[in-house]
Amino acid sequence: MAYCSASPGTTRECVFFEKQKASADRCARSVVANCVDFDAQVVEADCGDSDAARTWRGRFDVVLANPPFFERSRGTPTSKSEEKMLGRFESTATIEDFCIFAREIMKPGVGEFFVVFPAHGRSRVVRAMRRVFGDGAVTVTECFDNPNANEANLVFVRASLSDDDVGSDAEEETCALHPKPREGGGQRAYAEPFSRFLRRVASAGEE
Repeated sequence: MAYCSASPGTTRECVFFEKQKASADRCARSVVANCVDFDAQVVEADCGDSDAARTWRGRFDVVLANPPFFERSRGTPTSKSEEKMLGRFESTATIEDFCIFAREIMKPGVGEFFVVFPAHGRSRVVRAMRRVFGDGAVTVTECFDNPNANEANLVFVRASLSDDDVGSDAEEETCALHPKPREGGGQRAYAEPFSRFLRRVASAGEE
């Protein structure tokens, strides 16, 4: 699912793009329950849809995506759910297609694109983003489950259309999702470095 936000005038607007109807319906229910501070809507569309790209071209300050992370020809399907399969394996669009779609709908010269991806796919997503946005426009934040974890489990990759941002974050960043390892069930609090990253995403595009 791709999430896009914009702030035309004084109204902050969120648009959620979702290819699958069941997922789009679930997202719409979540929007009603949670998006009280935004003008939000859900669009049932594929990022490979050229009509959707034309409709939303140049509109968004920020685009955030969590695309399928397995190539169609790689990986072993383990779920009988078609919805989960399409969420995990590329079908009609590749990671590069997601990048191209994001670039189309971002505001020229100011738009920012953030991708959440498993760490094992880091090289593939970084290559795709560099092909679309250029080497100097892409930065990587490695994300560990907690400060004592031995290896990253996620990467947050950012691309910017702003000339001012080119090469500004030459050093790779790291952060931890949670302050300590999981102990038992239930939800865990987010660590401050990750909270700062979320605030950075939320404030992107603001003057």
